[in-house]
Amino acid sequence: MSDYSDAIVAEYLRRLEHAAATLAPDRRTELVGEIAEHIAHARAAGEVTDEAGVRDLLDRLGEPDDIVAEARESEPEAPPFNPYTGPYAPPVQQFRTPGIGLEIGAVLLMTLGSLVPFVGWLAGAVLLWASRRFTVGEKILATLVVPGGPFTILFVGGLMGGQSCSSSSTTDGAGNFVQGPTTCSGFAFPPWLGVPLLIIALVGPFVIGGFLLRRAGARASLEAPIPVFAPAPGTPRWGGLEIAAVLLLSVGGFVVPFLAPIGGLVCAWISPAWTTTEKWVATAIASLMLLLPIAGLVALRL
Repeated sequence: MSDYSDAIVAEYLRRLEHAAATLAPDRRTELVGEIAEHIAHARAAGEVTDEAGVRDLLDRLGEPDDIVAEARESEPEAPPFNPYTGPYAPPVQQFRTPGIGLEIGAVLLMTLGSLVPFVGWLAGAVLLWASRRFTVGEKILATLVVPGGPFTILFVGGLMGGQSCSSSSTTDGAGNFVQGPTTCSGFAFPPWLGVPLLIIALVGPFVIGGFLLRRAGARASLEAPIPVFAPAPGTPRWGGLEIAAVLLLSVGGFVVPFLAPIGGLVCAWISPAWTTTEKWVATAIASLMLLLPIAGLVALRL
């Protein structure tokens, strides 16, 4: 066998390796190795004895591009690579029953959220009126039951100071103390009326909120299922994004207020491994972590 025949084989294998560059590294090595072994076996067995026989053998094997195309069709397509979680498979479409997360958020902000005076209740009112599961009458009821929220009543009462009374005393000609007139400033309900009103103002929004959530849940159960995308089986649940989201939403919220919860929320929503429900849970945690510093500032000013 001439050196020219060896050069022809080497050039053929070089073209094959170049064409197989689009295959996975292991598959490329395997394919080139199989073809090289087939050629070497044919030459060793005496099936190819001259340059013409080598060319005929290579013609029977086919063009390198055709060999690679056939190999690509016979193997499953590799999933695209995700820089955070490695190979990423497309999410699987599933269905869930409609939830009432918007309505729950509205009620929580209009009740507990009033710990941050005015701001928390106002945010809840916006969510309330954005909901399509409350009637107009129910929205008006929730808005007017205690405008500003139950805890805003305490805040406003603390600023007003209530009613204060003072009196002066004098002495008469005989040296006896005489109680002077009592002067009162400010305004306060009498205890028999003020205490029941305060209890109603604190408890009423929670009772009304629970009633409205029950009705919203009943309406949501009658709606059609909602398509959602869940991570494909085998998708890693904990990668760099997910760990960063948890740290920023927990410890980070105390170390770097405001910025850390927002960063954690971004990491949660771009994560390919978490479900939509888990991302909404992360959103609720981020909202709480954003409200805590505001509540602390308000408490310090009081």
